[in-house]
This record gives sequence, structure tokens and C-alpha cells, in this order.
Amino acid sequence: MKTILSFLLLMLTLSIAAGTLDEIAALEKHKTAVWNDTTQQRIAQKAKLRTFRLSNGKVLNITHWQIVHFMKSDCQYCQQFNPVLGSVAEQFNLPVFVYSFDG
Repeated sequence: MKTILSFLLLMLTLSIAAGTLDEIAALEKHKTAVWNDTTQQRIAQKAKLRTFRLSNGKVLNITHWQIVHFMKSDCQYCQQFNPVLGSVAEQFNLPVFVYSFDG
């Protein structure tokens, strides 16, 4: 009796999951229909592909990377690091966001 009940509950769950997957697929289909080729071309032009090659040969896409720098104005290490960080950010064209602990 328990096995029959378990089987029926399992079959009910599968039909609900299939309905949810169909709904998600319909929503995704609508999203891709809204985006046309010209919109995608404009977005691709705005975000130029920037890559960085690691020492192991792997290439990373750093197009949307950002540097977040936490610092304090009286920190001697922060002051030594700022010029290095500035040159790296300029070299790779990465935006730097500085958050100060001074308030």
C-alpha cells in the first residue's frame, strides 16, 4: 500500500515539475524574441572583449572586472600600494573603486 502511494505521489511530482519546466522555457523563448540582432550588436560594441592570459596558458575574459580597494588614509602600506594599483588599473583598463575606512 505504501509503495503504491509513494509511486502515485512521485508521478504527481513529475507532472508538476514538467509543467514548471515548460513555463520556464516559454519565458526564456519570449526573452530571446525581444532581443533583436541590432540590440545585441550595440551591446557587443559597447563591451569590447578584454582578455588576460594566465601563466598556465588559460585566457580569462576580464571585460566586466573591477578592482575594489579598501584603505585607510594613515596606512603606510595603502600609500605604497596605491601607485602600483593605479598602474595596473591603467594597464588593463580596469575601473578602481576605493572604499576608505576613515568614514
